[in-house]
Amino acid sequence: MRRTRRGVLAALAALTGGCLGFGDGGNEVTPAPLTDTPTPTTRQPETQSQTRSPTATASPTPTTETPTATPTDSPTPTQTASPTPTPRSAQAPPPGSLAVSDRFAIDDADGRPVCTVVVDVTNQGTVTFQYVEFRVDVVYDPIARSARTVGVGYADRRFDSFDGGTETVVGEIELSDEIRGGEPRSRFDVQLQYRTVEYTA
Repeated sequence: MRRTRRGVLAALAALTGGCLGFGDGGNEVTPAPLTDTPTPTTRQPETQSQTRSPTATASPTPTTETPTATPTDSPTPTQTASPTPTPRSAQAPPPGSLAVSDRFAIDDADGRPVCTVVVDVTNQGTVTFQYVEFRVDVVYDPIARSARTVGVGYADRRFDSFDGGTETVVGEIELSDEIRGGEPRSRFDVQLQYRTVEYTA
């Protein structure tokens, strides 16, 4: 049995309790059009309200080291040695600068008579002696005859610095062959003369 359009509508109205209206007024529910596509909601990323500023990095302050002045040693003044005075050479010392005394002995040396003379020299002046030399004459005085020289020689000595006190100068003089052993010392004598001296004032 074929239903009419009106019969179908009446059945639908009975099922829905008369909620459907067809232009009679009342509340009308309009369905959403099938062709509308829901607009996707795009969530915007949260924008940070404050932009972080890069933290300022403190640049290290360059340290300039002031060079420390190295103390310079002052040159030590060099003491200039005083020049050594040149000794003066003379035949005799300054007057009164030397006092002289002598002693001697007559001996045999290898069968020959010799006279050993010792001269004590005292520096009593203001000069410094470096060298003193004497000429020594040995005089023999025989009995009943005139005295004569039987030996001539020299007594000398070099000093580092003879500036005071007493020093000894020794000489050995060979005698002539006429002198025999056993002659008494009392028959002999020595005579001294300056020959050369060197000194500085």
